[in-house]
Amino acid sequence: MHARQRVLLSFPVRAGYHPGRTELIKWLFLARHEGDIANLIAFYDFLPYRYGPFSFAAYKDLAVLVEKGYLTGKTLAVPAEARREVETEIAGLPRAVRHSVSSILLKYGNLDRKELLDIVYKGYPWYASRSTLIPHGSTQYTANISIHTLGYEGRSIDAFLNRVLQKGIARIIDVRRNPLSRKYGFTRRALDNLCGKIGIEYVHFPQVGVPSDLRRDLSSKDAYHALLRHYEKEILPRQENTVAEIGALMKDSPSALLCFEEDHAICHRSVLAKAVASQTGLGVIHL
Repeated sequence: MHARQRVLLSFPVRAGYHPGRTELIKWLFLARHEGDIANLIAFYDFLPYRYGPFSFAAYKDLAVLVEKGYLTGKTLAVPAEARREVETEIAGLPRAVRHSVSSILLKYGNLDRKELLDIVYKGYPWYASRSTLIPHGSTQYTANISIHTLGYEGRSIDAFLNRVLQKGIARIIDVRRNPLSRKYGFTRRALDNLCGKIGIEYVHFPQVGVPSDLRRDLSSKDAYHALLRHYEKEILPRQENTVAEIGALMKDSPSALLCFEEDHAICHRSVLAKAVASQTGLGVIHL
């Protein structure tokens, strides 16, 4: 069991009552932002959503824990037959992590749902900016029309989507040849689904991606640069219509080319962005 899942279990166990899912997610959020738990273990990231800060990854883990019988689906109670195993899992967390959980519950555990949301919304207004509970939410920032690019390497799906929202991007243009990933949320189907939940359009252009066989043996920057030269000279010239289609999307609304690499200098999206810029006259911004 992942350490973050043990923390998730810790809250309903240590709270002494069965919290709602909204309360649980807000406790996890506060644990990340008011303690050092994120420096101790790989923890959840958050983005603004319908009821304030939210984590798709935490909700996925919650579903897994319910499916495995560690929690009941409706009340988030630990079944009697799983209690001993759950307590053992929680006890395996570092002491500092267990202390962080206790501190959050001591400070916020006795608040009702409205009181908890009020504190979170006032203390972290960005995460309340898309809440349906606020009649007149803040105006959403929209990026200028440019050719934006973005890599998801080193980011969770929640951190990635939060960045997309912060930068005012309205459309993700996936330029991976094979949109597969071991990381939750980054396969084509999952990313399309999650983008849709937060009002971001998703489109995929595999034809401007790099074939998998050309990605082998990329063990140095020289190898990456050789690949990008090949891409620019041999692959991209055969995709003029696709480049033009991407350019039209870029001019239509704030969009970002998506690929894996964090460093755009070793990713084909930088070459593609340059080609789109040449056609459209737009500037390039690497996020």
